[in-house]
Amino acid sequence: MMWPDRRISYSQLEDSVSSVAGWLEEKQLRPHGVVAAFMENSSEFVVLWLATVRVGGLFLPLNTSLSGDLLSFQLSSSRPDFLFVDEELLPVVNAVSRKSMEVFTKTKIQELESRKTRHVPFRVAPSEPAVILYTSGTTGPPKGVMLPHYAFANRVHEIVKIVRLTRQDVFYNALPLFHTSGQVMTTLPALMNGVTVVMEERFHANRFWSRIAEEGVSVTFILNRMAGILLRSAGTPSRLLRVVMSGGVRRDMQRLFYDRFGVRLLEGFGMTETCGIALYNTLDENLEGSVGKPLPSVEVRLSQDRERGELLLRPKVPFTMFLGYLGENDHWQASEWFHTGDMLERNAAGFYFYIERLKDVIRSRGENISPGYIEAAVETFPGVVECAAVGVTGELGDEDIMIAVKADPGVELPALFHHLESRLPYFMLPRYVLFLEELPRTPTQKIKREAVRALGVSGATDLERLGLISRRSNQKAG
Repeated sequence: MMWPDRRISYSQLEDSVSSVAGWLEEKQLRPHGVVAAFMENSSEFVVLWLATVRVGGLFLPLNTSLSGDLLSFQLSSSRPDFLFVDEELLPVVNAVSRKSMEVFTKTKIQELESRKTRHVPFRVAPSEPAVILYTSGTTGPPKGVMLPHYAFANRVHEIVKIVRLTRQDVFYNALPLFHTSGQVMTTLPALMNGVTVVMEERFHANRFWSRIAEEGVSVTFILNRMAGILLRSAGTPSRLLRVVMSGGVRRDMQRLFYDRFGVRLLEGFGMTETCGIALYNTLDENLEGSVGKPLPSVEVRLSQDRERGELLLRPKVPFTMFLGYLGENDHWQASEWFHTGDMLERNAAGFYFYIERLKDVIRSRGENISPGYIEAAVETFPGVVECAAVGVTGELGDEDIMIAVKADPGVELPALFHHLESRLPYFMLPRYVLFLEELPRTPTQKIKREAVRALGVSGATDLERLGLISRRSNQKAG
């Protein structure tokens, strides 16, 4: 592992993990006992993670943006035996109820690493839980997703095939290790295959390309926002970077990214319950705008067996998805279909295309509208950084469309509206525009449409009152 301030060989990593695992065993961590980390990305984070699963414990990485009731809820529902915290985050932890858990700072891990204790790994079954990851809680309280050991091993095996991994490859991770994206997409594929992984505490656009060039990175994973930021930023791409995996990008992002940087962008779809991904494009089969085809271990169908509908998933191979939610008596059974709540469509060649969250579909002017189409059109306007489209209560029984927009200074409403008018059918044109400095987000950095909708229209500009909406756009469809 290569960190900006530290380089760790595999033998050094083994020594550190063995030492911390030995201490956890001395502390009599029970089987499935929980070890929590409230830490930013660091070598100590990785050591604690690997040491916990080595002794048969459950590793709980907590989102470092949490505080107050949300942090307290996750700690009280998971009941960790030990909590390791970055020094600067200790006041956040001290402000919430910690009950009987023992709390240590990151320096404790550094101290334990130096002991050089030998530890024999605990033998676990593929079905045993390894990690708890909390969902974003967009539709209710966050749920603790329990992922088994084999889910990680299997996903890594599938990612190796997606990118055609070689011994010469170098991975790059700038995503938080408290998400599956940071764990499964780059860090574990490197560590489980004996290749180098370059690690960052967090994503920095201004040093992304230089760091990749300096370390000879060939494979990485980024999110939609990161791809958009990189397209707007200055930087010279490294010729060694041959593939970028991504998730949640716009339909034209693959082409834009390749035209600008000359790098293949592969997109897919997944969630915490699927241990990161469930469908993906590959270097062998890649269709622009799609989220690919089902992974070999995943069975997929659309609701009511249509070509468009809610995506339902279940594992073809045992223990390759989540075991259930922490604390729920009725665990999800692998034989059942998992309802994702997302609408997708499938073409004749078997590629899937993401449409929208079912609950986010807007019913306006007699039409069912995917906010994603509106957002994609808004985000093509110069100066717009990002957008969220939502339905708000209308006067005629259905919904009016409001867009919340983060934009550079100088973006003018008439120009933006005429831009949309030339790209969207009349029934998709927004009535309200709300400019925000930042769009509301979940702890996992997804745009929180419920929060946008809750802002209401009182602070928004009504394009109808400005006379911008055409007569036809005010008519109801049909």
